[in-house]
Amino acid sequence: MSVQTLEISPTRGTCSKCPAWSQSLFKKMSEDELQLLTNSKKPCSFEKNQVIFNQSEEVSGIFCNSNGLVKVIQKDATDRILFSRLAFPGDSVGYRSLFIEKNYKGTATVVSDQVDGCLLSKATVTTLFSQNPAFAQELVKKMAVELERTVEEKIELKEKSTFARLCFLLINLFEQFSEETTEGHFNLKSDITKVELAQILAVADETVIRHMSELRSDGVIKQNGKRLVLMNKKQLEKLAKL
Repeated sequence: MSVQTLEISPTRGTCSKCPAWSQSLFKKMSEDELQLLTNSKKPCSFEKNQVIFNQSEEVSGIFCNSNGLVKVIQKDATDRILFSRLAFPGDSVGYRSLFIEKNYKGTATVVSDQVDGCLLSKATVTTLFSQNPAFAQELVKKMAVELERTVEEKIELKEKSTFARLCFLLINLFEQFSEETTEGHFNLKSDITKVELAQILAVADETVIRHMSELRSDGVIKQNGKRLVLMNKKQLEKLAKL
């Protein structure tokens, strides 16, 4: 991982105090295992557009996301996107490469203004994997879900329009990384560019720009400075099914 980019946090609290602990892969730990996590983790912060690890770097461990938004992009030799996903608070990145690859399969980059979290070494994760069946099951399940999602996305590329896929992506963003207002609207916690949305969908920037303009014109979303606001969730959900 790109450890030179890290800023070590002044605090070193136990993992169970993390605001995203209930969504973490590591939530089913014994006291001894929790202590191992606390002693071996490297608390850190990354700023927007910083790289947590690069594709083809040697795998050194995983990053646990406490409160931000991270994108993972895998490309082929011609720079074509093969795989993409967003990692929300409580999620981890780097685990796909942990057991089967020498190098990371993709590049993890910060999307939100800042991401706080912890780096866990490969040795720590593999030790927990061998000692804790519940954790091993969670990790295997997560990798299986990612594999299934990749297959589903390939099917959707043929069966669903880019517009519907964009709407589905936006629903996930607002459901997992927004704050609801008293008016029933949803404010995204951080800005995300149309270029980043296009990257995640593996489509042309111009396509996303056009579709986002349509959503704004129809009153489904609006722009508040650099951040998106969801005005009509039911309509967005309906559009995602087209």
